Amino acid sequence: MVTGQLMNTDQHEKFSLFVIGYESPFYYRDGHVFGAVYTPSEFMCKKASPSGEGLPFEHVRDAVLKARGEHDEKVLKKALGLKAALEEMEDLLKRHSFADSKLTSLAHVELHKGQALLLAALNPVNAQ
Repeated sequence: MVTGQLMNTDQHEKFSLFVIGYESPFYYRDGHVFGAVYTPSEFMCKKASPSGEGLPFEHVRDAVLKARGEHDEKVLKKALGLKAALEEMEDLLKRHSFADSKLTSLAHVELHKGQALLLAALNPVNAQ
């Protein structure tokens, strides 16, 4: 969520006090990203202002893209690791003393379907 807020450069100057959750913690001006400070303004409104030195948006964008890439890679590795965990569970269940083989077989199929759906969801082709 924070990375999305960092990449969204739409800057709104005034906010109603009744609008909750719309304010960004970031302020954009002249190609730089600042912290945002909200101060009282007109009746029942608050005004966004920059705070701090600010960073060039290009640096922020590069950092966000790097962080997103690292996170996406970590998620994909975990999803791929599920297959090994599922195979280990299947092997353990084969030797379980009273597990219902029909139910474990059904669970095996459903878990593998779930893993396949997860991998399909993580496919970059599906990204919009």
